[in-house]
Amino acid sequence: MKANRYFVYCLAGILSGLFIPVTFATNGMNMIGLDAISASMGGAESAVDTGVASLSSNPANLSSIEKSELIIDLGILSPAMNFKNSTYWGSNDIDSETQYFPLPFLGYASRVKETPFVWGIGLFAQGGMGVDFRDVVTDFGTHDKIYSNVAYGKIVPAISYDVSDALSLGVALQIGYSTMAYDFFPGTTYYSPGADQTPQTADDIVFPGQSMENAASFGYGARVGLNWHIDDMTAFGISYTTEAKLDYDEGDLTMNFGALGLGKVRYNAEVDGFTWPASVDMGFSRKFLDERFLLAADITWYNWSDAIKTVTIKGSKPNDVNAPPNVEIPFIFNWDDEWIFSLGAAYKISEFDTLRLGYNYGNNPVPDDNMYPLFPAIVEHHAAIGYGHRFSDNLKIDVTWEHAFKATEMNMNSDPNHNPFGPESEVSHDQNTLHMMLTYSF
Repeated sequence: MKANRYFVYCLAGILSGLFIPVTFATNGMNMIGLDAISASMGGAESAVDTGVASLSSNPANLSSIEKSELIIDLGILSPAMNFKNSTYWGSNDIDSETQYFPLPFLGYASRVKETPFVWGIGLFAQGGMGVDFRDVVTDFGTHDKIYSNVAYGKIVPAISYDVSDALSLGVALQIGYSTMAYDFFPGTTYYSPGADQTPQTADDIVFPGQSMENAASFGYGARVGLNWHIDDMTAFGISYTTEAKLDYDEGDLTMNFGALGLGKVRYNAEVDGFTWPASVDMGFSRKFLDERFLLAADITWYNWSDAIKTVTIKGSKPNDVNAPPNVEIPFIFNWDDEWIFSLGAAYKISEFDTLRLGYNYGNNPVPDDNMYPLFPAIVEHHAAIGYGHRFSDNLKIDVTWEHAFKATEMNMNSDPNHNPFGPESEVSHDQNTLHMMLTYSF
């Protein structure tokens, strides 16, 4: 038992060290591509032989590896966001703090000699979301902050099997680790006895500023895939990923009950109702011009409607006996399912050089009436360009620049349970990502 517990703690340490800083994704909470090649193709990779990188997409594509392959990929993502709303005390038109987030991907795969099997293992940042707005004018006459950070990383062991020269199957286990934190006006506290001016009645108005940190969860799932080379020039790929339920616990929730005379009260925090969604990816690829030109197209479906409904922050065991013994803070999301269309092209300029272009569109899964500036995963259109150079039969490098075009969404909902920032609150979001990947074959 002690050995198993030690393994879990070590695994959590590895994943948190690699992935806690990662936020902001582009297809909902998922990156359009987790490595330089995939990102440069706009995420169109279901039927493309991407080697070790297929650990994050279609595990059946591992079968393209003949010997052994190691990749080291580092992406740097820089988002730009703006928040606008109006309050009695003034208006907000605030840009987010400048941030740079690392997106690591380490992968290794090897063919079992003289067998139809290829095995591999990868560690990578799956995605997340978050914001950092400072000096926000609140409805209570204070200046405060809005901050959120949801990060999700995975360790993925996988294996593929060559059924024939044309058909391969693959399966991958997914061991995920996610962290969540947020600040919602943590320095603000407010109490009013309401219109009847009688305390502790139904029309009381209470706002305790909130801050949660250290909430974390493991999530487990699997991915199965198929790759079929219809002929020497055409391939079809499809994969299915199970959902991963995330039960965050062991967090710290601080409630600012200063207006009630209690000060800041610390609770043990849990988060219920947050799930990474199931998905289906399907695509074709076709080679032209003596195999120098590759065109690929994918369609992906994310089942957000079953994954993200109402997310509830729960606090228990306060450090003040006079404080409420339990608190619950619901965030009503009710996200829509997302359909993603990816198109990618690769052209071999020479024996050693490849140019790639990609485009990705995913409909915004965040309904207008439930859009919070805390969680604005609203970007839809993306374009990418990449370049690959092979130094030798063993070593190559790929670089990619990816841009998510500006998206803007306004919440007109006047119900504070759905929109605590007031009608006409608006968020804009765009971002840039740079990938660099080294591949070593041996």
